[in-house]
Amino acid sequence: MNRTIPELARLITLALAVPATMVMWYKDYHADAIVFLLTAFWAIASFLVLELLVKSALLAPGTKRNTKTILWLVLAKFCLYGVALWAMFARQLPPYPCIAGFSLLMVSIVTAGLVSGRNLQSIKSIGQDEDD
Repeated sequence: MNRTIPELARLITLALAVPATMVMWYKDYHADAIVFLLTAFWAIASFLVLELLVKSALLAPGTKRNTKTILWLVLAKFCLYGVALWAMFARQLPPYPCIAGFSLLMVSIVTAGLVSGRNLQSIKSIGQDEDD
């Protein structure tokens, strides 16, 4: 399983968001369940756009940048932030599921980093054993 940290974070977020939404739905918190899931999807989309933007903009010296792609990604990022600002200031959505849905991605990023770090440690130790 050779996944990057962002890929692993997105998978962990989905793996946690869907069952949590099902539990909230089962407990008759329908509006909160929908808002939680939508916010988790928003966080995943925003993180994906940020990742693509960084990959498109930060290239090795001498490599030609695709400025059209970069501009589209910047526009997408602004649109995603516009949706988030509307959700925050319009007060049409319950705040706690929004906070939980967004925080879920942050927890997933840390978890993915820890899991990947452990895998890197084991790979380094395997490489050191073979050199001896």
